[in-house]
Amino acid sequence: MYSYAFSTAYFKPFFEKTTVETQLQEQLITQFIESIQKAIDSMVEVSLSIKHTVIDGIYGNRNILNGQSDKNAYILEFMNTHSKELLFSLISLACHPTLLNQTNQKLSADLLGQIRLRYQDTHKQPCMIVNGCCGDVSTRFYREKAVKKNYIVSLISFFPSS
Repeated sequence: MYSYAFSTAYFKPFFEKTTVETQLQEQLITQFIESIQKAIDSMVEVSLSIKHTVIDGIYGNRNILNGQSDKNAYILEFMNTHSKELLFSLISLACHPTLLNQTNQKLSADLLGQIRLRYQDTHKQPCMIVNGCCGDVSTRFYREKAVKKNYIVSLISFFPSS
């Protein structure tokens, strides 16, 4: 999650002067423990499928429009080995994921949150997104077209079907 706002945090980063909200931190630790236990209790044998796609028109080189940038996205799909049911996907892409500008004072999952929601709506299964090496990749030249009245405009489904 990202915000331009000065917000409280769950944990104190090493180099930031941030106030930790103790009650939120305690809730998060409890959720971590419950999630780990749920994962242990529901372990099944899985097989892995790796897919690739290119995301174009949402982000790119933040210094030069149409300059070189990494627009690759990789999708790791974990399927139950026996039933072939798709259980979970892990998506990796590299971009400073801010669509909302400095006037936004609320926490937002921003671009990655919208990609995750769109993917989950399309594929009807949970997924997580990890952000790779962002370097000079951002939404700088694309965000005005992608944001309308502080709401993120619907994204095209970039990801291949299962």
